[in-house]
Amino acid sequence: MEFTQKQNEKLTQLNMRYKYYYNQMTNEQKDMRHDLNFRRNLKQTYGLRLRGDNKYYYANQISEFINWIEQNGTKQYSLENIKEVRIGKSFYCYEINIVLKSGGVSDFKRFDNLKGLLGFIEGFNSFKDNLR
Repeated sequence: MEFTQKQNEKLTQLNMRYKYYYNQMTNEQKDMRHDLNFRRNLKQTYGLRLRGDNKYYYANQISEFINWIEQNGTKQYSLENIKEVRIGKSFYCYEINIVLKSGGVSDFKRFDNLKGLLGFIEGFNSFKDNLR
């Protein structure tokens, strides 16, 4: 799912309006804001489809997870070595990969199903939030 510059500008406008004029926003504007946030949060997922009532929640959890790894690094790789974090579905499994600045790709974790992946990400975020 691609997130374009035009969508980013529209989301910025809606976020400013949401912040100051929430009561004056129409339901269509609020829905558009939610959908654009969803698209932005999933821009680094590859082959991953979220559906159902909790898709916005899980998209936010994935975004929070990716941002934390990219800003803090992992046990194996420092912040300076990480180019980006990708979460997606391969032919055999769901996986979290770390793309290195040197050009390599490292497997962070693999899962048999989407529920396991989302549970791990949710647990990871909950753990790091409780550390603070």
